[in-house]
Amino acid sequence: MRTITTIILLLAIENLVISQINLKYGDNITASISELEQIDAYQFEGEAGDIIWIRMRDISQVDAHLKLYDSGRQLLIEEFDDGGLAEIKGFMLTETGTYFLNAFDHNHNEIGDYGLSIQKVNSPSYSSSLPCHINFTDEITSHGAVKAYHFEAVEGDIVYTQMRSLTEHLESEYFIYNALGELMITSEREGRMAKYKLQIPSTGTYYIFVTDKGGNDHDQFGFSLQILNHHECFKAVVCGETESGDLDHLAARNPYLLHMKRKESGLLQMRSPNPAVEITYEIYDIAGNLIATATGSDKMIDAQMYSEEEADYLVVVQDKHGNDLGPYGMHYESITHNPCSEEFLCTAQNAFDHELSAISQLKTYQVNGVKGESFAFILEEKDAPLEPYLRMYNQSGVLMIEEYSSTKVSIEGIFEETGPCYLLVGDRSGNDLGAYTLTSVSSDAKITLPASIT
Repeated sequence: MRTITTIILLLAIENLVISQINLKYGDNITASISELEQIDAYQFEGEAGDIIWIRMRDISQVDAHLKLYDSGRQLLIEEFDDGGLAEIKGFMLTETGTYFLNAFDHNHNEIGDYGLSIQKVNSPSYSSSLPCHINFTDEITSHGAVKAYHFEAVEGDIVYTQMRSLTEHLESEYFIYNALGELMITSEREGRMAKYKLQIPSTGTYYIFVTDKGGNDHDQFGFSLQILNHHECFKAVVCGETESGDLDHLAARNPYLLHMKRKESGLLQMRSPNPAVEITYEIYDIAGNLIATATGSDKMIDAQMYSEEEADYLVVVQDKHGNDLGPYGMHYESITHNPCSEEFLCTAQNAFDHELSAISQLKTYQVNGVKGESFAFILEEKDAPLEPYLRMYNQSGVLMIEEYSSTKVSIEGIFEETGPCYLLVGDRSGNDLGAYTLTSVSSDAKITLPASIT
């Protein structure tokens, strides 16, 4: 008799006439079940073919339960979870009209707060537009909440995305759908970072939905997107100039376009003055394939580069785990017969007084060597913080000799071939700035200053 009474009572509850709360796609709300056996009733307008995603997550006590009805109050689907996240995901509406949604405690015996989200995953008009490169900060503000974005891409594009939350509580997760509502990818976890590199299968608009995996936490997050093969979107690296950048968002990735000439060798180096930043570079070819990467914490990192043919490369700078922010310096210098500046001053002299004024900066000097003649150079700090670092390359970009010290360094030897050689002056750690003197103490080797150096 008790069983029959319970069934009749539940049926009566389902047929209660209660005021409907209007929802629309893109809503993330918080609500409360304040009485036992309470049912919160919602309604929204949908169109035939809409593919929807509804999430309900308890904030306290409630065992989430969802029921979706059509305009004739016929039950379409229900989902529930005992003490967790209830989701109606990937469900397609078959007709245009008003739909009804009931949200309640699964056993009708608990009261408490919950979060509710309703999304349309096929071509949602409310999603925020993203360009071909962006770093930004946003926030999941309630339990179960979802944020939606979109970007344009063409077939074959390589799209890199990553996400990182401010604190350890939010489990970063995102999904990418095509315009038809077909799931392309679910982000992959790497530590506390979520990331994915996607090759676009067809030209069109793609949609990113960002959330907390369990739906039970909310927090700020950083997000980064680059279409790796769209080089027109990225700032160009100017050979011989130092780029001063900033990692100013969680998960930030700063991309740069590097153009190299045929058979060019070059030296790329970078560091952050913030010791917490694990400065990391990734180098991609024109097709978006990763060809080199390195990471360093509280030190300078560099890459010896060579291009057999004239080509463009993408250099991406980031913090390894995406959680530390700060400035950085990056410098690229050609070390072949194709120097950064094609025009040189006509005068040559035995000594130069210059300074390093930016993090990771290099300054280059040309020496015209004659096979069999001697060379000898001294690099000496004029300002105490500088750690003099002197390298010499031949015209093929091969390192001939290098020395560094806390105050003064010297190099000497015999030219093995006739032609230009290049002296690179820097600070050993890349983080100290100051004035220096570069001197030739050999009558055979005069130093020539590129016009780009002042």
